[in-house]
Amino acid sequence: MTMTPIPAILRNGSRVEDRRLDRLQFQDKRSLNYPITSVLDADENKLRSYTWSCTVRLDQGNEGACVGFGWAAELSARPAIIDGITDDIAKKEIYWPAQKQDPWPGGSYPGADPVYEGTSVLAAAQVLRARGFMNEYRWAFSLKELALGVGYKGPAVIGVDWYQGMRDPDVRGFLHPTGEIVGGHCVVILGVKVVRKGTSIDHDNSFFMIQNSWGRDWGQDGRCKITFTEFVALLPGADLCIPVERQQATFG
Repeated sequence: MTMTPIPAILRNGSRVEDRRLDRLQFQDKRSLNYPITSVLDADENKLRSYTWSCTVRLDQGNEGACVGFGWAAELSARPAIIDGITDDIAKKEIYWPAQKQDPWPGGSYPGADPVYEGTSVLAAAQVLRARGFMNEYRWAFSLKELALGVGYKGPAVIGVDWYQGMRDPDVRGFLHPTGEIVGGHCVVILGVKVVRKGTSIDHDNSFFMIQNSWGRDWGQDGRCKITFTEFVALLPGADLCIPVERQQATFG
């Protein structure tokens, strides 16, 4: 289903023509002290293919709140499935509290002043950790670290620049970061497929499996893929967060 984009002004002063793309980049230098590699076991140093199951598909409609929806999808996936995650929870229990947590005043929650869209991956991670859904979260700073983290520790919630060519995947389900940057988006990486060519990794055929929050009609049942080769374009300014020590908790 084609949706007419609604523009929005984000808290950092930027304008997006599609308010669904309202992820704000915010990186704490202290995150450098918490790489995902520091919690990988000794035998978890070789890239492997693995996909974490997730039966929930969320749809943010024309809302902003992509950060809330990205994290909500992660909570709905193995290795620690939280039952009952809904679109409403993604917005009201994750996105709005993250806006109250982030470094910018206001938000889109009731009574917010000033009113704005967007928040950061980090702010939502802090909210969910405080509410007991994880003991900690770690960060990937390279494609290899991301692939190892997803391959062994669980899904990754990522905030990246979203290009014009990524509005829809191609007929094979692959995204292509081409054209202009049209905003920032938060999605969850559920899996990684590693293809080898001899002793090397075939970056053109290896890929990440992404679940979006634009409903089942988008992509392949709400999902898409992106090759290692093309994901490199998304690394500058990316937030690649991988929860570890996930816990069973509830909202409310």
